[in-house]
Amino acid sequence: LVNSTLDTIIAVDKDRNIELFTSAADNDFGYTQKEVIGKSARMLYSSDNESLEVKESMGRIGSFSGEVLNKKKNGDVFTSFLSSSTLYNSKGDVTGHLGISRDITNNKLAEQMKERLLRDLDSRVKELDCLYNISRIANRRELSLNEILKEIVKILPVSWQYPDISCARITIEDITSETDGFVETEWRQSSPIAIHGDVRGEVEIFYRNEKPEADEGPFTNGERQLINAVADQVG
Repeated sequence: LVNSTLDTIIAVDKDRNIELFTSAADNDFGYTQKEVIGKSARMLYSSDNESLEVKESMGRIGSFSGEVLNKKKNGDVFTSFLSSSTLYNSKGDVTGHLGISRDITNNKLAEQMKERLLRDLDSRVKELDCLYNISRIANRRELSLNEILKEIVKILPVSWQYPDISCARITIEDITSETDGFVETEWRQSSPIAIHGDVRGEVEIFYRNEKPEADEGPFTNGERQLINAVADQVG
């Protein structure tokens, strides 16, 4: 019965030596049953498991459910979801532990890809919305250049990945427009404004707080393309 299931089933004795290693486990780990029976279950777990709870999950009294980093015979690391429980004899003494796990590496990769695509799509929507609004503002012929820049600078922070800590400044010669609460910091992205080939100003985005490194400091390649497009439109 256990050898016919698609899930990996491993049983260990109270000293955590492997007693049962099913056919699915053969496929997941790359070991044959002869290679692991009687050996420590530690050989199946990656040293990358930082959580003590995970490290001790197969050797403690009680149950455990969660993600575990496993190690194949060839050294490759993969992620599985493990559910383990303690085995007892008729006297209530601990005799070992039983674990059932399933390789979820592909699921995690798919979920990560989905999250990345959603982030990228969200960024593209914000970028298109920003450029559309700049065009709409620029077409308001009743506004002066100073008023146009004030309107444009307001919409820039929401188009960056950390809008809550973003502020913007646009400078064209002696005209400067800044967002409310503008603060100049070391976390800066900028693009020159050229008019008829001459650099006459600059578009700048600042983060008030430090954020994780991306493609350009804390800024992404998509944000680089956006700020360049904004500078072109302003010019």
